[in-house]
Amino acid sequence: MDIQQAEVRREWRNIDLLIVMPSEKIVIPIELKIDSTQGVDQLQRYRHIVESEWLLDHGWKHLNVFLTKHDEAPLDADQWHPLRMSDLVNELEPIAKTNGSSVASESLRAYLRMLRRHHLEDKRLEEIASKLWSRHKEALEFLADRRPDAVGNLFDALKDRRGELAKALSEVGPQVVLDADYKTIVRFAFAKWDDLPGFKQATWTESKRFVLLELKREGPKINAYLYLGPGEEDARAAYASLLDKKRLHRPNTRVGRDWMCLAKSEMLSSQIDEETDMETAIEIVTKSLQLFARKVFDHFDPVLASLTTSSKN
Repeated sequence: MDIQQAEVRREWRNIDLLIVMPSEKIVIPIELKIDSTQGVDQLQRYRHIVESEWLLDHGWKHLNVFLTKHDEAPLDADQWHPLRMSDLVNELEPIAKTNGSSVASESLRAYLRMLRRHHLEDKRLEEIASKLWSRHKEALEFLADRRPDAVGNLFDALKDRRGELAKALSEVGPQVVLDADYKTIVRFAFAKWDDLPGFKQATWTESKRFVLLELKREGPKINAYLYLGPGEEDARAAYASLLDKKRLHRPNTRVGRDWMCLAKSEMLSSQIDEETDMETAIEIVTKSLQLFARKVFDHFDPVLASLTTSSKN
């Protein structure tokens, strides 16, 4: 088939993948299930959506693929072809191995290795691992306790540059100052908010600021938060009532008595390992944090400014 003009869409009308080949008049919707299962009428709905766009009576052929990690039969059984991820990988691996050293081929090989590592069983490796643990349990436990921590190393490097981070944040918006740092948290503050009435009556930080920007290492991730913390009840209540309805993070959920997460964002979307370039990772986190700081300040500053106006009145 001529696939030079093939178009691949991601999340089109909630369908995971959609391949359209105009020259062949073939459309291939692919619904992928890894650790979840299909909805009652999900596949039927998706099929009707595709059929309404690429009409069968206009000569379009439809190949509906239900791609799954585990054995699961499609409920729209007569219309969807079940395909196991392991079978797909087995078909693609010989192709990836025979296509030389091009960038595309290496990308495909890397992706297939990732699928095997995270989603597919490898009986040969399972047997090797079982034998190793039975013979060298003590040594392997020792190594596991001391395995490299790429995310931890990155966060430590960010902590070492916390002053530079504060400066970088100030370059794209209002002045940001370093507040405090701990083993897995670095806190920053927007200097402008220090002048707000009753702002420095908090009890969760030595600076006594109610609202702080946090860079936090959480397991394999590095996230950023804007928090309203605990403090003097009357002062905190004024801030809580003002900010509650303006939250960017889960605005319709109930918050705790002492803590209110106003905003959250993941700083590094891809997983890193010991081969990841540290400077590149630091640059990515810095730029992500700059965008987050600018966003939350622009959103919440007008809200907090009303406290100053009301106090003057």
